[in-house]
Amino acid sequence: MNLLFYLKKRSTYQNGPVPIYLRFNLNGQRAETSTGKTCELSRWNAPSGRANCTKEEICSLNAYLDSLQAKSQELFQNGVATFGWGKYIGRFNLRFKF
Repeated sequence: MNLLFYLKKRSTYQNGPVPIYLRFNLNGQRAETSTGKTCELSRWNAPSGRANCTKEEICSLNAYLDSLQAKSQELFQNGVATFGWGKYIGRFNLRFKF
């Protein structure tokens, strides 16, 4: 399972904060969901999938994203360990556990 945080800019975007999305890639299938958080485009570091940590509120945003990543990986690992879902877990199962 791969996870990616990215900013989803709408075609009508002018300026201001942009929603942060989380994309799951699992067994060649992809699902995405909003994190419910936003970030300024100028503060986002796309290669790391996190905001540039210059202020405490930005650092807390990164901590929140880290917790989402840990939670989704934990859900996947628990599914594999408990139910043997490694190849069968659906992309929507993870998304709706949040």
